[in-house]
Amino acid sequence: MKVDTPRGIKSWAFGALIPGAYLVLELGFNHRLVEIASLSFDREALAGLEFWGRVLSGIGLGLLVFRLTLRTRISRVLLFLISLASGVLVMWNVQVALSDYLVRSATAEDKLVAMALFQVAPQAPSDALKTLKGESIVRPGMSAFESHAMRILFPAASLHIENRSMQIASWMGRSAAEQDVQQSFVFTPDDAYRNLIILPIALGLSILFAVLNLSVLLVFIFHPGAGRYRSVLNACVFSLLVALSAWAGRGFLRSDGYLGSMRPGIWQEKPLLALLVEWSGSAPQFWSGASSFISGTLLADFGLKKPSVFF
Repeated sequence: MKVDTPRGIKSWAFGALIPGAYLVLELGFNHRLVEIASLSFDREALAGLEFWGRVLSGIGLGLLVFRLTLRTRISRVLLFLISLASGVLVMWNVQVALSDYLVRSATAEDKLVAMALFQVAPQAPSDALKTLKGESIVRPGMSAFESHAMRILFPAASLHIENRSMQIASWMGRSAAEQDVQQSFVFTPDDAYRNLIILPIALGLSILFAVLNLSVLLVFIFHPGAGRYRSVLNACVFSLLVALSAWAGRGFLRSDGYLGSMRPGIWQEKPLLALLVEWSGSAPQFWSGASSFISGTLLADFGLKKPSVFF
Protein backbone atom coordinates (compact mmCIF):
# COMPACT_ATOMS: atom_id res chain seq x y z
CA MET A 1 0.00 0.00 0.00
CA LYS A 2 1.38 3.37 -1.04
CA VAL A 3 1.73 5.98 1.71
CA ASP A 4 1.67 9.64 0.73
CA THR A 5 4.78 11.49 1.79
CA PRO A 6 4.54 14.91 3.45
CA ARG A 7 4.64 17.80 1.04
CA GLY A 8 7.75 19.92 1.02
CA ILE A 9 8.26 23.60 0.30
CA LYS A 10 8.83 23.02 -3.43
CA SER A 11 5.67 20.97 -3.66
CA TRP A 12 3.61 23.77 -2.12
CA ALA A 13 5.37 26.40 -4.22
CA PHE A 14 4.73 24.72 -7.57
CA GLY A 15 1.43 23.08 -6.61
CA ALA A 16 -0.35 25.90 -4.80
CA LEU A 17 1.55 29.19 -4.61
CA ILE A 18 2.33 29.63 -8.33
CA PRO A 19 -1.09 28.47 -9.64
CA GLY A 20 -2.78 30.61 -6.98
CA ALA A 21 -0.74 33.69 -7.87
CA TYR A 22 -1.45 33.17 -11.57
CA LEU A 23 -5.17 32.72 -10.84
CA VAL A 24 -5.29 36.02 -8.97
CA LEU A 25 -3.33 37.83 -11.68
CA GLU A 26 -5.45 36.43 -14.51
CA LEU A 27 -8.77 37.21 -12.82
CA GLY A 28 -7.59 40.74 -12.10
CA PHE A 29 -6.47 41.17 -15.70
CA ASN A 30 -9.80 39.85 -16.95
CA HIS A 31 -11.70 42.56 -15.08
CA ARG A 32 -9.26 45.32 -16.06
CA LEU A 33 -9.49 44.24 -19.69
CA VAL A 34 -13.26 44.70 -19.65
CA GLU A 35 -13.00 48.04 -17.85
CA ILE A 36 -10.35 49.54 -20.12
CA ALA A 37 -11.73 48.24 -23.44
CA SER A 38 -15.24 49.42 -22.59
CA LEU A 39 -14.00 52.98 -22.03
CA SER A 40 -12.09 53.41 -25.26
CA PHE A 41 -11.33 51.66 -28.52
CA ASP A 42 -8.20 53.71 -29.20
CA ARG A 43 -5.12 52.09 -30.68
CA GLU A 44 -2.87 52.42 -27.63
CA ALA A 45 -5.36 50.87 -25.22
CA LEU A 46 -6.13 47.93 -27.52
CA ALA A 47 -2.43 47.33 -28.27
CA GLY A 48 -1.75 47.12 -24.53
CA LEU A 49 -4.60 44.68 -23.93
CA GLU A 50 -3.43 42.55 -26.84
CA PHE A 51 0.15 42.50 -25.53
CA TRP A 52 -0.70 41.56 -21.93
CA GLY A 53 -3.35 39.09 -23.06
CA ARG A 54 -0.79 37.19 -25.11
CA VAL A 55 1.82 37.26 -22.35
CA LEU A 56 -0.53 36.05 -19.61
CA SER A 57 -2.12 33.34 -21.75
CA GLY A 58 1.40 32.25 -22.71
CA ILE A 59 2.32 31.97 -19.03
CA GLY A 60 -0.84 29.93 -18.51
CA LEU A 61 0.18 27.57 -21.30
CA GLY A 62 3.69 27.42 -19.84
CA LEU A 63 2.32 26.35 -16.45
CA LEU A 64 0.36 23.60 -18.18
CA VAL A 65 3.47 22.40 -20.03
CA PHE A 66 5.41 22.46 -16.75
CA ARG A 67 2.88 20.23 -15.03
CA LEU A 68 2.82 17.79 -17.94
CA THR A 69 6.63 17.44 -17.96
CA LEU A 70 7.31 17.21 -14.23
CA ARG A 71 8.58 13.62 -14.51
CA THR A 72 11.51 14.62 -16.70
CA ARG A 73 14.91 14.53 -15.02
CA ILE A 74 15.52 18.27 -15.07
CA SER A 75 15.74 20.73 -12.23
CA ARG A 76 12.24 21.96 -11.43
CA VAL A 77 13.35 25.59 -11.51
CA LEU A 78 15.01 25.19 -14.92
CA LEU A 79 12.03 23.24 -16.24
CA PHE A 80 9.70 25.94 -14.93
CA LEU A 81 11.61 28.73 -16.70
CA ILE A 82 11.85 26.78 -19.97
CA SER A 83 8.13 25.98 -19.82
CA LEU A 84 7.15 29.62 -19.26
CA ALA A 85 9.38 30.87 -22.09
CA SER A 86 8.07 28.19 -24.45
CA GLY A 87 4.45 28.89 -23.49
CA VAL A 88 4.73 32.63 -24.13
CA LEU A 89 6.55 32.05 -27.43
CA VAL A 90 4.01 29.51 -28.68
CA MET A 91 0.91 31.38 -27.53
CA TRP A 92 2.18 34.68 -28.94
CA ASN A 93 2.83 33.21 -32.40
CA VAL A 94 -0.37 31.16 -32.44
CA GLN A 95 -2.50 34.21 -31.67
CA VAL A 96 -0.66 36.32 -34.25
CA ALA A 97 -1.10 33.62 -36.90
CA LEU A 98 -4.78 33.09 -35.99
CA SER A 99 -5.67 36.79 -36.08
CA ASP A 100 -3.72 37.31 -39.33
CA TYR A 101 -5.49 34.37 -40.95
CA LEU A 102 -8.95 35.54 -39.87
CA VAL A 103 -8.28 39.07 -41.10
CA ARG A 104 -6.98 37.82 -44.47
CA SER A 105 -9.95 35.49 -44.91
CA ALA A 106 -12.54 38.16 -44.09
CA THR A 107 -14.34 39.91 -46.92
CA ALA A 108 -14.03 43.64 -47.56
CA GLU A 109 -17.67 44.00 -46.57
CA ASP A 110 -17.05 42.26 -43.22
CA LYS A 111 -14.23 44.72 -42.47
CA LEU A 112 -16.35 47.76 -43.28
CA VAL A 113 -19.15 46.37 -41.14
CA ALA A 114 -16.66 45.92 -38.28
CA MET A 115 -15.82 49.63 -38.52
CA ALA A 116 -19.49 50.55 -38.34
CA LEU A 117 -20.13 48.23 -35.39
CA PHE A 118 -17.28 49.72 -33.35
CA GLN A 119 -18.80 53.13 -34.07
CA VAL A 120 -22.21 52.21 -32.63
CA ALA A 121 -20.99 49.84 -29.88
CA PRO A 122 -21.02 52.50 -27.10
CA GLN A 123 -24.80 52.82 -27.55
CA ALA A 124 -25.46 49.08 -27.25
CA PRO A 125 -25.69 48.70 -23.43
CA SER A 126 -28.15 51.62 -23.14
CA ASP A 127 -30.78 49.74 -25.18
CA ALA A 128 -30.66 52.46 -27.82
CA LEU A 129 -30.14 49.86 -30.54
CA LYS A 130 -33.01 47.59 -31.60
CA THR A 131 -33.11 44.93 -34.27
CA LEU A 132 -35.24 45.46 -37.35
CA LYS A 133 -37.80 43.17 -35.71
CA GLY A 134 -37.97 45.56 -32.76
CA GLU A 135 -36.12 43.14 -30.45
CA SER A 136 -34.02 44.47 -27.60
CA ILE A 137 -30.38 43.38 -27.44
CA VAL A 138 -30.08 43.95 -23.70
CA ARG A 139 -31.77 42.39 -20.70
CA PRO A 140 -33.17 44.32 -17.74
CA GLY A 141 -31.02 44.47 -14.64
CA MET A 142 -27.62 43.95 -16.26
CA SER A 143 -24.72 44.73 -13.94
CA ALA A 144 -22.08 47.32 -14.78
CA PHE A 145 -19.65 44.52 -15.64
CA GLU A 146 -22.18 42.89 -17.98
CA SER A 147 -22.78 46.23 -19.72
CA HIS A 148 -19.03 46.79 -20.16
CA ALA A 149 -18.54 43.26 -21.49
CA MET A 150 -21.43 43.75 -23.88
CA ARG A 151 -19.85 46.86 -25.34
CA ILE A 152 -16.59 45.11 -26.23
CA LEU A 153 -18.25 41.91 -27.52
CA PHE A 154 -21.09 43.60 -29.41
CA PRO A 155 -19.13 44.14 -32.68
CA ALA A 156 -18.22 40.45 -32.93
CA ALA A 157 -21.65 39.24 -31.79
CA SER A 158 -23.52 41.30 -34.38
CA LEU A 159 -21.10 40.81 -37.29
CA HIS A 160 -23.56 38.57 -39.16
CA ILE A 161 -26.83 39.93 -37.84
CA GLU A 162 -29.95 39.22 -39.87
CA ASN A 163 -30.51 41.66 -42.79
CA ARG A 164 -27.08 43.09 -42.05
CA SER A 165 -26.93 45.99 -44.50
CA MET A 166 -30.31 47.39 -43.51
CA GLN A 167 -29.62 46.80 -39.83
CA ILE A 168 -26.27 48.61 -39.88
CA ALA A 169 -27.79 51.51 -41.84
CA SER A 170 -30.58 51.73 -39.26
CA TRP A 171 -28.13 51.75 -36.37
CA MET A 172 -25.90 54.33 -38.02
CA GLY A 173 -28.87 56.54 -38.72
CA ARG A 174 -27.94 57.07 -42.37
CA SER A 175 -28.44 55.10 -45.58
CA ALA A 176 -24.81 55.13 -46.72
CA ALA A 177 -23.41 54.02 -43.35
CA GLU A 178 -20.35 52.18 -44.63
CA GLN A 179 -19.08 55.06 -46.76
CA ASP A 180 -19.55 57.60 -43.97
CA VAL A 181 -17.90 55.51 -41.28
CA GLN A 182 -14.92 54.80 -43.49
CA GLN A 183 -14.23 58.54 -43.68
CA SER A 184 -14.70 59.28 -39.96
CA PHE A 185 -13.37 56.25 -38.04
CA VAL A 186 -9.79 56.17 -36.74
CA PHE A 187 -9.18 52.50 -37.62
CA THR A 188 -8.52 51.08 -41.06
CA PRO A 189 -10.89 48.26 -42.10
CA ASP A 190 -8.18 45.66 -41.33
CA ASP A 191 -7.52 47.17 -37.89
CA ALA A 192 -11.22 47.25 -37.04
CA TYR A 193 -11.69 43.61 -37.98
CA ARG A 194 -8.52 42.58 -36.12
CA ASN A 195 -9.73 44.30 -32.95
CA LEU A 196 -13.14 42.67 -33.35
CA ILE A 197 -11.33 39.31 -33.14
CA ILE A 198 -8.67 40.16 -30.55
CA LEU A 199 -11.03 41.31 -27.79
CA PRO A 200 -12.99 38.03 -27.49
CA ILE A 201 -9.76 36.02 -27.86
CA ALA A 202 -8.04 37.93 -25.04
CA LEU A 203 -11.09 37.84 -22.78
CA GLY A 204 -11.86 34.18 -23.46
CA LEU A 205 -8.32 32.84 -23.07
CA SER A 206 -7.82 34.90 -19.92
CA ILE A 207 -10.74 33.30 -18.10
CA LEU A 208 -10.00 29.84 -19.56
CA PHE A 209 -6.48 29.74 -18.09
CA ALA A 210 -7.77 31.18 -14.82
CA VAL A 211 -10.26 28.31 -14.56
CA LEU A 212 -7.54 25.80 -15.48
CA ASN A 213 -5.28 26.98 -12.66
CA LEU A 214 -8.19 27.07 -10.23
CA SER A 215 -8.85 23.39 -10.97
CA VAL A 216 -5.17 22.56 -10.38
CA LEU A 217 -5.22 24.47 -7.10
CA LEU A 218 -8.39 22.76 -5.86
CA VAL A 219 -7.09 19.29 -6.67
CA PHE A 220 -3.75 20.00 -4.97
CA ILE A 221 -5.46 21.23 -1.79
CA PHE A 222 -8.22 18.64 -1.48
CA HIS A 223 -6.44 15.61 -2.96
CA PRO A 224 -3.07 15.29 -1.19
CA GLY A 225 -2.04 12.13 -2.97
CA ALA A 226 -0.01 12.12 -6.18
CA GLY A 227 -1.42 8.91 -7.60
CA ARG A 228 -2.03 7.97 -11.19
CA TYR A 229 -5.62 9.24 -11.08
CA ARG A 230 -4.62 12.80 -10.28
CA SER A 231 -4.52 13.92 -13.92
CA VAL A 232 -7.97 12.40 -14.46
CA LEU A 233 -9.27 14.27 -11.41
CA ASN A 234 -7.72 17.50 -12.71
CA ALA A 235 -9.48 17.02 -16.05
CA CYS A 236 -12.82 16.31 -14.37
CA VAL A 237 -12.65 19.35 -12.09
CA PHE A 238 -11.56 21.55 -15.00
CA SER A 239 -14.41 20.27 -17.20
CA LEU A 240 -16.92 20.86 -14.41
CA LEU A 241 -15.71 24.44 -13.87
CA VAL A 242 -15.77 25.15 -17.62
CA ALA A 243 -19.33 23.83 -17.92
CA LEU A 244 -20.44 25.81 -14.87
CA SER A 245 -18.86 29.00 -16.24
CA ALA A 246 -20.26 28.54 -19.74
CA TRP A 247 -23.83 28.00 -18.57
CA ALA A 248 -23.83 31.07 -16.36
CA GLY A 249 -24.33 33.48 -19.28
CA ARG A 250 -26.47 36.52 -18.60
CA GLY A 251 -26.91 39.93 -20.11
CA PHE A 252 -27.20 40.35 -23.84
CA LEU A 253 -26.45 36.68 -24.64
CA ARG A 254 -29.94 35.83 -23.36
CA SER A 255 -31.66 38.82 -24.97
CA ASP A 256 -34.32 38.40 -27.65
CA GLY A 257 -32.20 40.40 -30.10
CA TYR A 258 -29.12 38.22 -29.72
CA LEU A 259 -31.00 34.91 -29.77
CA GLY A 260 -33.32 35.86 -32.60
CA SER A 261 -31.21 38.01 -34.93
CA MET A 262 -27.50 37.74 -34.06
CA ARG A 263 -26.80 34.20 -32.92
CA PRO A 264 -28.02 32.22 -35.97
CA GLY A 265 -25.89 34.23 -38.42
CA ILE A 266 -22.62 34.16 -36.51
CA TRP A 267 -22.86 30.42 -35.83
CA GLN A 268 -23.56 29.77 -39.49
CA GLU A 269 -20.87 32.06 -40.93
CA LYS A 270 -18.10 31.97 -38.29
CA PRO A 271 -18.60 29.22 -35.69
CA LEU A 272 -15.18 29.74 -34.11
CA LEU A 273 -15.92 33.43 -33.51
CA ALA A 274 -19.37 32.49 -32.21
CA LEU A 275 -17.80 30.09 -29.70
CA LEU A 276 -15.39 32.82 -28.55
CA VAL A 277 -18.22 35.34 -28.15
CA GLU A 278 -20.43 33.04 -26.11
CA TRP A 279 -17.61 31.79 -23.89
CA SER A 280 -16.28 35.34 -23.39
CA GLY A 281 -19.78 36.63 -22.71
CA SER A 282 -20.61 33.96 -20.13
CA ALA A 283 -17.57 32.81 -18.16
CA PRO A 284 -16.16 36.23 -17.15
CA GLN A 285 -19.58 37.19 -15.78
CA PHE A 286 -19.67 34.10 -13.58
CA TRP A 287 -16.33 35.06 -12.03
CA SER A 288 -16.92 38.84 -12.10
CA GLY A 289 -17.33 39.11 -8.32
CA ALA A 290 -13.90 37.64 -7.62
CA SER A 291 -12.25 39.43 -10.54
CA SER A 292 -13.76 42.77 -9.50
CA PHE A 293 -12.40 42.41 -5.95
CA ILE A 294 -8.94 41.40 -7.16
CA SER A 295 -8.83 44.15 -9.78
CA GLY A 296 -9.89 46.83 -7.31
CA THR A 297 -7.41 45.60 -4.70
CA LEU A 298 -4.32 44.82 -6.77
CA LEU A 299 -4.63 46.28 -10.28
CA ALA A 300 -6.70 49.43 -9.84
CA ASP A 301 -3.97 51.75 -11.13
CA PHE A 302 -2.39 49.39 -13.64
CA GLY A 303 -3.15 50.69 -17.12
CA LEU A 304 -2.14 47.54 -19.04
CA LYS A 305 -0.18 49.63 -21.51
CA LYS A 306 2.18 48.01 -23.95
CA PRO A 307 5.80 48.50 -22.74
CA SER A 308 7.59 51.13 -24.81
CA VAL A 309 10.37 48.70 -25.71
CA PHE A 310 7.87 46.77 -27.86
CA PHE A 311 6.64 49.75 -29.86
